[in-house]
Amino acid sequence: MSDKKLQASIAPLQWSCDAAQGKMTKLDWVDGTISPYATSFRVQDTKAGKKYRHRPYAAYLPKVMQEASKMAQQNGEPTVLEGLLLAFAKVEWLLQTRRFYWSPMSPVPSLLAILVESMGVDVELHRNRPDVLSRLVARMPTWNPSRGTVQGAKDLLVETIEDEVPVRTAQVPKDKPIPIDPDITQEIFLCRDGEWWDRRLTTVQNPVEEQVATPVQMRVSSGFVQFQNPENPMPLHHEDVLVGWKLADKFPTNLLRLLPAWISIRVVVLSKDK
Repeated sequence: MSDKKLQASIAPLQWSCDAAQGKMTKLDWVDGTISPYATSFRVQDTKAGKKYRHRPYAAYLPKVMQEASKMAQQNGEPTVLEGLLLAFAKVEWLLQTRRFYWSPMSPVPSLLAILVESMGVDVELHRNRPDVLSRLVARMPTWNPSRGTVQGAKDLLVETIEDEVPVRTAQVPKDKPIPIDPDITQEIFLCRDGEWWDRRLTTVQNPVEEQVATPVQMRVSSGFVQFQNPENPMPLHHEDVLVGWKLADKFPTNLLRLLPAWISIRVVVLSKDK
């Protein structure tokens, strides 16, 4: 394929990428040269930057009007035809690039918000930022299978929003039901009432035998109410996520937004030296 054909074939993709990055707010990207025989939907690199040409409207006019418009433009005079080229340039390119609307190169990034929000990524996370929306859409196919896992949510936050998640987490089946990092015996009494915990006192160890956990024993440690029995703590269930959090760090609310509504958050407050 010749360079000219290659350039013509990727022009819509280049325009989509530039539009997604917010480079089309003005009209300096439009090639408004009046030329009835110009090829439609081309991009050309110039000293002033990329120039995009859409349909040559002059091709649909009588020859006498074509020549008059070209001469007027060459003399620096404004023409209605040049005004139409500028006015309809964005519409023409949007129609030409409509196949990219639901891809990371979408020329209309706001459309991507509908897609990512349907996958569980709220507006509080992407905040309608074009760059974040593009990265989210690019990673949706790989993230979707890991939805509901805390590690998948952490990876997505770091890779797309560049959000730090300075917490330690544990979740079954990746981690053991009685994790030691963070230490489940240091869990604080938070998020749930006593009745909720009472319903979890009985845990099935195997299909035949049932073990009854030691009742909750409330105690105050470092200003927090703790309740786990170090000898026989309440284990993690599949819907639980244990979060080890330092008070000096911001609590990872964005991480919680990426987890399903049925997830149960359990918290361990870490000491400053950990």
